[in-house]
Amino acid sequence: MTSAAICNALKDVKDESKLNGLRAPIDELKRVLEDTRSCVVRARAHPPGFISKCKQVLTGVGKYDAEVQQLGARLDSAAQRFDIAINMQEIELLATLADWSQKQQQRLDEINRNARLDRLRQLLQPLHDARFDAEAAPRPCVKDTCTDALQRIDTWISSDAPSGFWLIGPLGAGKSTIARSVSDALSEKKRLLASFFVSVSHAESSDPKRIVHSLAFQMAQILPREFHDTLHDALQNQPDIVSRPVREQIRHLLASPLQAIPLMAFLTSFVVVLDGLDQC
Repeated sequence: MTSAAICNALKDVKDESKLNGLRAPIDELKRVLEDTRSCVVRARAHPPGFISKCKQVLTGVGKYDAEVQQLGARLDSAAQRFDIAINMQEIELLATLADWSQKQQQRLDEINRNARLDRLRQLLQPLHDARFDAEAAPRPCVKDTCTDALQRIDTWISSDAPSGFWLIGPLGAGKSTIARSVSDALSEKKRLLASFFVSVSHAESSDPKRIVHSLAFQMAQILPREFHDTLHDALQNQPDIVSRPVREQIRHLLASPLQAIPLMAFLTSFVVVLDGLDQC
């Protein structure tokens, strides 16, 4: 590597903090160049006179040859170390740029996802007050109560039993309280896909269409993009779908989007909690 090449390489390093990894090879280059200059100075320090100069030149070849070769080897080694340091800086820069690019892409994806969710929210108008964690939702079970029912439900969730679990009991038996406790536990485990609590004090919550719309929106917030995109396309291509019969809405807004998700995307099972359907 020539001195001009070294200077050009140094100019390419814009950030002074990035020079830390180059300081050792640069210092070594400086030492080699200084030793080379010293060798040249000593080689030129001959007594005056033509004959003596000729003799000194002839004998100097042998005297300084080994030192010059050693300096050349040191210079090559220092130049190689400098090249390696420069390459490491370039690799680090490329890694930094790749990381920055990935973060920017994730940010753009998040912005696009939020924009599409806002659009879905406008089209579906989900009932947020019917979620398990809404202010008007039932309170969970008191500690150390409802243990038998909660254990049975937990066993069902962890097993390969049929995909539906019906909790049946007389009015006031605490079914809603149990459903709330189950929802809380599933939410903590990141396994609650959606929830809907029908309430006699909230007339809209007993509308089956609003239940479908609310469940579809909650699922779109959690499930992979295939669900989100299929749901969005159904609403975009069929603007009147939200007013069609419930069975048809279930097919287009829930079943089809779920079927669009690859099976391998479900690394764990999710649960949907519905309470008070008998009041619809």
